[in-house]
Amino acid sequence: MSKRFNGIGQACERQTEDVGVRGRRPHLHPALALSRLNRLPFRLGGLASVIVLFVMAVCLSTPVRGDTVTTLTNLQAGGRGTLYAGNLAPLQPSPLMRLPPASIQPQGWLLTMLQTQRSGLNGRLEEISPWLKFDTSDWTTPNGSGSTQGWERVPYWLRGYIDLGYCLQDPAVISNATRWVRGVMTSQRTNGYFGPAALYSVTNDAAFNGAPDLWPKMPMLDALRSYYEYTADTNALALMRSYCQWENSLPASTFAAGYWPLVRMGDNIESVYWLYNRLGESWLLDLAARMYANMARWDTAGTLPNWHNVNIAEGFRAPTVYWQQSANPSHLQFAEANYQVVQGLYG
Repeated sequence: MSKRFNGIGQACERQTEDVGVRGRRPHLHPALALSRLNRLPFRLGGLASVIVLFVMAVCLSTPVRGDTVTTLTNLQAGGRGTLYAGNLAPLQPSPLMRLPPASIQPQGWLLTMLQTQRSGLNGRLEEISPWLKFDTSDWTTPNGSGSTQGWERVPYWLRGYIDLGYCLQDPAVISNATRWVRGVMTSQRTNGYFGPAALYSVTNDAAFNGAPDLWPKMPMLDALRSYYEYTADTNALALMRSYCQWENSLPASTFAAGYWPLVRMGDNIESVYWLYNRLGESWLLDLAARMYANMARWDTAGTLPNWHNVNIAEGFRAPTVYWQQSANPSHLQFAEANYQVVQGLYG
């Protein structure tokens, strides 16, 4: 069985075995003929297409008329499986789960767009960027002591660049991204902090008052997660565990410090849950709870704590992310409620 089909087959299996959709199920429309499967933006192949249709026929058991469209409004999770790393108890089971990097091979228009991205700004940014200087970056030097300050710019670039390499299976991009990740690992201090030294204690901004700037580490944790999922390099897990232990040693007021960290702390919570689901260490849930209790309040009905558009995109879902731990129904509904606040004002 091809690697390409394994990703599709496992995803379908997860829907039936791990997700346990109750009630209405999504159905294969009869118009989706075998010949049309090969026009999807990922290639299945002839035999694989036949197998996919067979598996989908098993997974999606109820036939529908050719003019019927079924809409799912409430996808429920019914269990915990073993195909991928899902939520460990006491976190709520997740109805949907992100596939690991490189599970799907892009084809068609999607492949063209990703190739264009590789040959364009994302793939060649190092050639022109004043802050992507590997040898002097404060992200890739011991103790973050480099003279080239990368702040959020390096993590933003790297988390997209590394996934681009994995999607395209491009050896040059993967090798270069790996070089950057391993450089980031060299910046970690013995106490667990990693990244730019200048962000360890921010004294030139009253909003921090000497507290660390946690924000840029949040997108860098995303890059480290992708790196681990693709390589299984336990050094990434060790770095994240040590960093979260350092965060856990901080006073609760740290999670309310600064402008960007305060409103985007939900991204940090996501990475804490990701790590918990691989280590099963309960102190990580205590850390997530302290983060949520002190971050900006995205759980206030009818309003938002911040109206910067990127902050809304980063933060609006935070209560629903935390619902996985709290199991509070009001937390669950806030991603949709916050979205509707924006829609009501701006359409």
